Amino acid sequence: MKAVILEEANVFRVDEKADPTPSENEALVRVRHTGICATDVAMIRGLSPLVIAPITPGHEWVGTIEEVPKDSEYAPGEWVTMYPTKGCEVCAACLDERPHHCNSFRVTGVHQDGGSFAEYLAVPLDQLIKLPETLHNIHGALAEPATVGVHANLQGGMAAGKRVAVIGAGTIGSMIGQVARGWGAADVVMVDRMPARQKLAADLGFEQFVLVGDGDEQENLLAYDGEFDIIFDNVCVEQTLELAANSLKSGGTMVTLAFPHDGQKLVVPYMTAYRRELHIVFSRNYARGDWDHTFDLMSKGAIDTERMISGDYPLENFVSAMDDLRDKPDEHVKVVIST
Repeated sequence: MKAVILEEANVFRVDEKADPTPSENEALVRVRHTGICATDVAMIRGLSPLVIAPITPGHEWVGTIEEVPKDSEYAPGEWVTMYPTKGCEVCAACLDERPHHCNSFRVTGVHQDGGSFAEYLAVPLDQLIKLPETLHNIHGALAEPATVGVHANLQGGMAAGKRVAVIGAGTIGSMIGQVARGWGAADVVMVDRMPARQKLAADLGFEQFVLVGDGDEQENLLAYDGEFDIIFDNVCVEQTLELAANSLKSGGTMVTLAFPHDGQKLVVPYMTAYRRELHIVFSRNYARGDWDHTFDLMSKGAIDTERMISGDYPLENFVSAMDDLRDKPDEHVKVVIST
């Protein structure tokens, strides 16, 4: 089969690779569509401490079952995706169905080989997820990043009537905003440093947008009728943490999502958080049960994947897709690889 092979940072190609041989507890799946996410880009460009090599990356995908063991609940031809996180299965977090909190958890295509930038995958049956019929297509590849947005909203205690701001209006930020709106947010204000993100926000129906970097970020954010109940920070640098803390109402919640790099230590605006009794919570990946919320929102049309997909490349053009992501960042939100 054809697959992307990452040999080392910035050394990758599409090449022939042995077809996977599923075990008695695995299904053979034909990958149909898989999204390129920021984690994939960081791995490939040498910006992630997680990378192992050689590896076939990729973890946002949908596909159809080719072969499956007898007496399985799955059948050939069914559209599926994968819960890519696998824990030790014996620790307290795993037994509580929170493998993303397991100290030894692994994500296929990130921490271990077997990612979805390939024509076929061997997937453990207990990690398969059936897709609703509305996602039997390219849009299903965005269910995984949408679930990141669902988990963040759950962590933040999102409820109808809340006033929300989202710092970092790329793929994940856009998903967070759409989930919040789908769950009845009174206002959703998108915040970003890239002017092109304002058009994306408007296309997705978010007319309230703050362009940061002009020195008046706090004033611009508070111009939307006061303080916020929840602020999601997808950037997590000192300036954005301060902006969030200063823009939350007393008792409000800051949800941080950005992956820490190079052992970075961030200074939380402690005095502000202490004085106003802010809640600061962290959101990492997602739990298995979060996918049901995702499918409900996507099936209802609350998440507009049509406007988020900015490119669809065949697998053999993966290198070109990566070049375009690097060279034309203003033009791309979510790039999908189809096989």
